[in-house]
Amino acid sequence: MSSLNELVARYGKTNAELKVLKTSADADNKEIKSIMSSTGLTEYEAGGYKAKYSVSKSESFDDDKLVKKLKEFMFDGKSAHEAGLIDYVPVVNMEILEDFIYNGKINAAELADCKVTKETARLTISKVKSK
Repeated sequence: MSSLNELVARYGKTNAELKVLKTSADADNKEIKSIMSSTGLTEYEAGGYKAKYSVSKSESFDDDKLVKKLKEFMFDGKSAHEAGLIDYVPVVNMEILEDFIYNGKINAAELADCKVTKETARLTISKVKSK
């Protein structure tokens, strides 16, 4: 049991230190991203470390807007629901939508206002390799 006592005590102390370090590192990460973003920097070296900043974008559809827009279209005399584009819930059947876009039944540009773009700022720090 003395081994467990030592482990629990050491873990408690280490975990408390880790929380303090994580809070500090998270704050530094946020400030570095802010500075690099506002200055337009994508890479920066200091103290033997290199910081790389990038922003990744992901797009998805606003389902409510997309359903509303698709309800305006008719396909060979059928509504979007009857054509299988909108499921009962209503949820857009993305496979059929992709097929309709691919086959020219829907112009993707007409759905542009239904897209949601999400940007995620990313920072990586690595040790500079000595030459």
